[in-house]
Formats: sequence, C-alpha cells, structure tokens
Amino acid sequence: MKLFDLLLPRENGICAETELYLRKTTSSSALSATSPFADEEGRLRLAGGERVSFDAYFNCFSHLTYKAYTTVERAAFRLTAEGRGVVRLSLMQSEGEIDDCFCRMSGVPPRGFNERRKKMVVMPEIRTTTLAEISFDSDEPRDVVVPFDLGSVEGGGFIFAEAEAQGDGATIFGGCFECDSPAPNAVKIGVVICTYKREEFVKRTVGRVREHLERDRLRDEFGVFVIDNGGTLSAEDVEGATLLQNRNLGGSGGFT
Repeated sequence: MKLFDLLLPRENGICAETELYLRKTTSSSALSATSPFADEEGRLRLAGGERVSFDAYFNCFSHLTYKAYTTVERAAFRLTAEGRGVVRLSLMQSEGEIDDCFCRMSGVPPRGFNERRKKMVVMPEIRTTTLAEISFDSDEPRDVVVPFDLGSVEGGGFIFAEAEAQGDGATIFGGCFECDSPAPNAVKIGVVICTYKREEFVKRTVGRVREHLERDRLRDEFGVFVIDNGGTLSAEDVEGATLLQNRNLGGSGGFT
C-alpha cells in the first residue's frame, strides 16, 4: 500500500518554494549543477557528483506518527531512477524539541527571533544517521526499494531519503513511501474552500485542484466543496466542485 508520494517541485506549479521539497548539494568533482525543479515530464535530473536530499517539509516520513496512529510495522522507500548512483535512507534527530527538526524541514534559518517563544533562539545541532543505502546502475528507469522496520527506529525525528548521482549522472522519475499492509479502511477526503467575494482566486484554485486530481490514482476518493459566503459564484465558475451558497457567518458554517 502506498503511504504517500514523493513530491518534486515544478517551476510553474502550485508551490515553487524548492526548500519545502528538497535540498540539492554539489560536490567539488561535479561538472555542473542542475535545476532544482522537475521538468515538464516530472523528471528531476542530477549531474554526476550532485546529491538531492528530501529532508524537507513535504517529503519527510514521520515514523512516530505511523507508530502511534497506524498498524504499519514495516515500510519501504521506493525511488524510480535511471543512470548511476546511490539511494540512501536516513534518520534526522535533534537534541532539542521535535520543532527543531520541523524548522529544519521548513527551511527556517538556524538562528533568529522565534515569534512563538518570543526570544532569540539558536537551533541545536541536527544529527543524521544512515539507516540503509542501495546502489543503482541502469540505462533505463528502474525501481530502487529501500526497506526499513519502524520498530527498530529509536527516538523521535524524521526519516528522509536522498539520492547521490555518480558517473554521468542520474534522472529521478518519482518515488514514494509504502508498506506491505493492506488498507484497513476505505477513506474519502473532502477538500473545503471557503470564500467571500474572491472569485478569481477561487476559480484558479479549483482549476489547479481539478488538474491535480485528474492525474491522481485516488481522484475518486476526493470531493471538493466551495462554500460561497458572498453569493457571487455560479456552478460554472467552479466546475468539478460542489458549490454551496452560505450566509456570511465566518468560515464554512459559522466557525473560524
């Protein structure tokens, strides 16, 4: 069962903040650096000596969450790639709070004024431990699977994957975290968009959501609802979503 897909940034995508997806580093032996964005086909290219780390907000695996709220005991990271390189699975941990790892994933600077704590903070050192790694060398796309046991991972933090290209480089076509357990329950997800006289923003958002769901294998499990508190939208404006006219009560039904 697939747990979640690896997300790659696209220059013209919904969110183009690359730090929320990945980090690229280049060794001194690399001939050149490649773009941090995936191309139009969704492929991410790496030059030889270049490394991409997915220790970022959208792509980290919270093993504590899966231990606490699911029956998953064993999982794996699957990367589809061609070329030559290494796929590595690592554990990121901090001596401080779990927030410290969260800030690292979100691209927050290591020092600065923290609004929540109302003081200057210096992030503690982040420790990274390699859990497993597998090499690949292929002239065509192949799946590289790195399994891991949740029970053997001690402490908090987050698990993340990285790929390092060797030789003439590598191309990443996608990836995911998965497990061998069947889905215990059928799940449906409702996406609710609440608006008050912001027609152009809502039309654009619904269009982007619809475009994404058309490509998603779980598209039939999603429902999109637009709560129109201003009474300025028609069903044609939000094609693919259910439009609900509502009095302006604040929020989608009288709450904020």
